Amino acid sequence: MDRSFLDQLRQQTSLRELIGRYVQWDRKKSEEGKGILWACCPFHQEKTPSFKVDVGRGQYYCFGCHKKGDAISFLQDRDGLSFIEAVRQLADMAGLIMPESGAPQGPDLKPLYRAMDVAQNFFVAQLKAKTGFQARSYLVRQRGLAPEDAKHFGIGFAPNSWDMLVAELEKSGVSMGDAVTVGLVTKKDRGEGYYSRFRGRIMFPIHDVRGRLVAFGGRLMEGEGAKYYNSTETPIFSKKKTLYNLHQARTQGRKEEPMIVVEGYMDCVALHKAGFGRVVAPMGTAMNEEHLHELWKYCGEPVVCLDGDKAGLNAADRLVAMSLPLVQHDKTLQFVVLPDGQDPDDFVSNEGPEAFARMISEAQPLADFCWMREYQRTPLHTPEQIEGLKARLRSLIQNISNASLRDGYKQHMHLKLQEHGLLSAPEPRRLVYKQKLPPLEAAQPNREALMLGLLLGQPQLLEEVAEQLAGLTCTDAGLDKLRMALLESISSADDSLPLDANMLARHLECSGFQDMVQTCEDVTRLLYPNLVHMPQEDIRVHWKSIAKWQQQNLLRQQLDALKLAVAKQGLTDELMGAIEAAKKDLQALED
Repeated sequence: MDRSFLDQLRQQTSLRELIGRYVQWDRKKSEEGKGILWACCPFHQEKTPSFKVDVGRGQYYCFGCHKKGDAISFLQDRDGLSFIEAVRQLADMAGLIMPESGAPQGPDLKPLYRAMDVAQNFFVAQLKAKTGFQARSYLVRQRGLAPEDAKHFGIGFAPNSWDMLVAELEKSGVSMGDAVTVGLVTKKDRGEGYYSRFRGRIMFPIHDVRGRLVAFGGRLMEGEGAKYYNSTETPIFSKKKTLYNLHQARTQGRKEEPMIVVEGYMDCVALHKAGFGRVVAPMGTAMNEEHLHELWKYCGEPVVCLDGDKAGLNAADRLVAMSLPLVQHDKTLQFVVLPDGQDPDDFVSNEGPEAFARMISEAQPLADFCWMREYQRTPLHTPEQIEGLKARLRSLIQNISNASLRDGYKQHMHLKLQEHGLLSAPEPRRLVYKQKLPPLEAAQPNREALMLGLLLGQPQLLEEVAEQLAGLTCTDAGLDKLRMALLESISSADDSLPLDANMLARHLECSGFQDMVQTCEDVTRLLYPNLVHMPQEDIRVHWKSIAKWQQQNLLRQQLDALKLAVAKQGLTDELMGAIEAAKKDLQALED
């Protein structure tokens, strides 16, 4: 690369503007007059600004992580670009023409990009015009988008017309050959002329990682036809290499913050509206290797956000199988499974952005997600079923190319099998094992979690004690919701089939109780380390003892509340009767 060109490029690039796209300048610490700017580092997490930019020298340096360089190295480090890609992007920003390298030059693609820009301006104008009234109404009323949201994503509208776009392209001097090449129009089968491929659709512009407009995705508002209709493969667009919104997501936040992968355009828009900027989506296709490698340039552990239905989980299985040969210690995946029937927009609307942020922060690592999927795939009541689980885990692990990582997965799955009592016990004395009831003082602080935890792996016991469980409440609101969900699992089960432990677990996880179930299981495992060896009858006796403690505690709380009411209102006949009834019930339990 010609040195004089690089010097000119550095001189014409404003580090204030370039790096300012990624950081907020600290006005108190910065010395604007001297061209010295300070900010929190875009390469690592910090609260006190230690990232210094010397505008005059065109250099930056972080006193925390020691990253340093110029405009070119900044784009290389921050956005994962190659040297040539970084130079080309800066040249585009500065309006400079890259010098010819002597290598064979490809076709001139500028007319194709111009055709896309003309179409984008047309679609945006149509959304604002009378023809876009229905589209604006749809975006505001049904999708909850403000005008600034549509502007941020460049959303437009393709009117239900065969030739309006054709006329606009011709008026702007766009060759119809170029318009056909980029998939905007199609030649008529009969006679002369062309017609628009996109009609009566909300239009989403799709950009490459450099921010150039390369394709469109059109969403049908109503009527018959494909819900989404994307641009075809063109010289400037490949579905297999493009992720929607990556050009903006990669500049949002810090590199350590997770990139969130969702299913479609509207999921990206909805999450952006809720405050999540680092969100991308594949182009109507499943994630592939090229998508993963592109993602890993900007985030080592992207979070894949899945719909909790069967289709979403099947897609996750395919993604796991494809990613395992590629993962490294600094390139992997995390997973979040939404409650069945909800997409990200639904979840944020119902639960709020804070709940979604919490779920993302607690995303399952790839290894744990692999375990969960295989553990839940079939019942595990017989030796054959348990061996089937082990075989599936071995098959997954064998696909990992990195030898040290493969060994780590082996150890991880071995521990999981141990935790769930699925490895052979060293001594064959499990049939005569007797578990003592935990001391009352040990069980009391976790009584409600223990009461539910003992039922999670015992669906037959759950059905047996359902009536008693329905009469109990949990003082912890979250645990009481889990109690109700356990009862609902019985009422919604197929009468022709026995309630199965794995079916029960899947029902609770799909209902959003995964964390609460994990808490109950952890408490139960702590107080009952040998639960897997306990006879069913012993578990039944223990559960009834703990349920009795719970009932006694509830009655004591009821008595305290009644005494407080007496202190405030005086002793009425109604309060006297309630106190006597509560005392009688408590005495009956204590006898």
